[in-house]
Amino acid sequence: MPEINIGDIIEFFSPDDKAWLTGKVLYIEEKHNPGARKASEAWVKTAYLETPGLWEKKIYGIRLDKLKELINYGHVIQY
Repeated sequence: MPEINIGDIIEFFSPDDKAWLTGKVLYIEEKHNPGARKASEAWVKTAYLETPGLWEKKIYGIRLDKLKELINYGHVIQY
């Protein structure tokens, strides 16, 4: 799997919108997850993607491990 970096433009599936969206990674944040059951989940990275909209832009915060499952790798554009 390719690494996800700030500035990448990614096509991903949004379960909430039930649609494929294209978003630009604005930043990646690492947070402590106190309720983690495994040591590997103690720290969680979240990518924040901005999607262009007709009237307003929307920002999606998606955990990196989940985002990698939602990406259409045929359409990842790296800068």
